[in-house]
Parts: sequence; structure tokens; C-alpha cells
Amino acid sequence: MVKNILILITSIIGLLSNIYAQENICNCQKDLEYVFTHIQKTPSFKDQFKGKEKDRFEKAYFSIQSSVKESTTVYHCFFLLVTLLESIKDNHIYLRGNTNSFTLKEVNDLSFIENYRKSREFRIIPGISNNLDSLETELANKHLDSIEGIYFYKDYFKIGIFETSKKDSLIGVVLKTSIQSWDPGQVILQLNKKDQSLFQIITGKFIDKSLFHLVDYYTNGKLIQLGWTKDSSGVNYYQKGLSEKTFDLIALNSNTQYLKLGSFNSFGTNLKEADEFYDQIRDQLTSSNMIVDLRGNTGGGDRVSAKFFKLLKKYSATNKIYILINYTTMSNAEQFTVKLKKLDHVLLLGMRTNGTISYGRNKPNTLVLPSKEFKIRLTDLDNSKYMKYEEVGIKPDIELEHHVDWIDQTVQIINKI
Repeated sequence: MVKNILILITSIIGLLSNIYAQENICNCQKDLEYVFTHIQKTPSFKDQFKGKEKDRFEKAYFSIQSSVKESTTVYHCFFLLVTLLESIKDNHIYLRGNTNSFTLKEVNDLSFIENYRKSREFRIIPGISNNLDSLETELANKHLDSIEGIYFYKDYFKIGIFETSKKDSLIGVVLKTSIQSWDPGQVILQLNKKDQSLFQIITGKFIDKSLFHLVDYYTNGKLIQLGWTKDSSGVNYYQKGLSEKTFDLIALNSNTQYLKLGSFNSFGTNLKEADEFYDQIRDQLTSSNMIVDLRGNTGGGDRVSAKFFKLLKKYSATNKIYILINYTTMSNAEQFTVKLKKLDHVLLLGMRTNGTISYGRNKPNTLVLPSKEFKIRLTDLDNSKYMKYEEVGIKPDIELEHHVDWIDQTVQIINKI
């Protein structure tokens, strides 16, 4: 497995043209060793790697380490570090580039962008030498079922995703962009197919291009978490709710209410807002049906979610709950979903959740790697009782159609039951 991944990485990197490679060499050996040492302190490693499993992890590490060369670039090193992290089922662990952050306002400043485009950081992301017009023409007619094709992110980007010569590997390159920190031809996405719909992706932030990785879900012409879509004019019903507020309660009709729980962040203003909202609505759940919208809720903690769970548990004793979930329902929101689905009169609707559920972070334990090129955030919370859902997610009882408003679909389902 590791050998195949290394071959994959080598073949992909061979496609990427970067005339500034010498300037972007990274001391990758020390970074790999650092991650290898520190990751063994995490609850996920201790849960998953014992005895022979630990031996296999060490062999994987030495195999990855052996591929490092004096000429290994920052970009290539990031791939190798991600490969090591993929050995562990813990989606809460993440690796990021350690480049300087800046804003869209700064990008639009002529003096700033001229200096940035001369910098080493601008050139960390490689590019391809393909004819972009020909590439766009070739990709324009790809079927919706194919991950290959032309994608948009609002009015900011137009990119092309296409297969490489290696099976199950693809790259996405910028075709056009209004963000001047990117150039046409630069590789904005690197994709490795995990299964029919899931892709391990390495990408850069839209403004400062800082590298990061995640697993995203492709369906109906969309990468759900990143927001890339083949149809820039369509409504995103996977995410579209009734309210822009983080928390809201709306009466839909005489027998159905809509409850939006958009975040379980347990710090700062969100905690205060959640407490105030709870106090406001705890006596107002009066309908016989409740649609609970957890789409886009990336989690938080029980300081927020526990009170809403108790409220809905009491409500479910005599009434029905319909929970909307999608691939951006994550972490504590997934734990919340698991607990709710064990209750009577609860139905899950939508699409599978993210599968970032079994561990977590209680402390701000971000570590900068020896090369100073990357930073990693490790986990310290053990929620391994949810391990069956890690990387798999929670499946809905009823999958909803992508081209029709999900709340309208849910109301129709309620009326039929």
C-alpha cells in the first residue's frame, strides 16, 4: 500500500513543472522524524497501533523516509507527510503549510502582489506545462458522473480536473482566476481516489495558498466540503437552509417547526449565543414534527450540544424528529447525531456525514515542524467509542435528491408518514 502511494506521488510530481525547485528544497527527513515521534503520543495512535500493527507503522515510516532526497521540495515533502498521516484513522489531525497569511484586500494591492509574486512562497505551488486552452476544451464535455471536468468556485476560480497517467490519481489546475496570488496552470488540487466517491485531496487556501489536506466527497458534479462545482449557476441544496443565523427556530406550518443548530463551538461569542438561544426556545418546541438542520455544523463540544440533546430527547418522547445531515456535518455534531438516532421517532435525511468523529482536541496543541515549512495539530481527546463511524460517516435513513430543496423534500416526507 505504502509502496503504491510512493509510486503515485513520484509519478504525479513528475508531471509538475517547477523551475524554482532548488529554491524550495525542504529538510523533509527531520520533519518526518518529528511527526513520527509526536504522533505516537496521540490517543488514536495508542488505540490503533499495538504489537504487529505498530511494527507495520514503523515499516511504513521507514519506507516513506527512504524516498526523501536532497532535492525534495516543500510541496513534495507535504505529500510524504500526508502519506504518513493517512496510516492513522484520525481525521481531526491536520497538517498545514506555515506560510504567511494575508487577505484579499492585500492581494488587490498592486505593490503587495508584485512583491508576493517575486517571493519564494508564491512558487511553492508547482504548475504544469500543458496547453490550457486544449485542456479546457477536452474537459468541457466530461459527464457529470465523472470527477474529471471543469469546476468553478463562485466568480473567483475556473479550474480543470483531469486524470494523470497513474490509476486513481488526478490533479486540478487553475484555468482562470481573479485571485492574483494564483497563476493559470498552477496545481490547486491534488486528488487520490479512496473509493468511488471519496478523494484524499491536497490543496492550497484560496488567498495565501497555504497547503492543507482533507478527504472530500464527490457527488453530482460537486466536491462537497471544498465547494467546487461543475454548475456555477445552480443552487446548492446540500447546504441551503432557511436561515443565515447560526441558531434559529422557524414555524413552517401548523404541525412542523424548523430548528437550525449551525455550530456547537463551545467558546466565545458562539457559546454565549447558544446559551441565549436555548433559553429563548426551550419552551417553544410545540409542533408534532421537528426538522433539525445540522448541515454545515462542523462540531464543537458538549457544553453547547448537551443541552440541545436533552431538549430534543424530551421532545422525541411524544413527537417526531427529522434530522438533516450532510458531508459537512462533523465531529461533535456527528456525535450528537449518533445519540439522537438511538431515540424513538427520529429519522435521518440527506447524505452521509464527514466521518471526523472519534477523537478531538481539547488543547491548542499546534506544533511547528523543524523545517518551519509546516505546522501540525494533533489530537488529545479519545472518543473511540464512535470508531465505527471514523472515515465512514453516518448514513441517512433516507437520501435526499440533490436538485430539490431539502427542506421541501422533508416536509413532503412528513406529510406522507
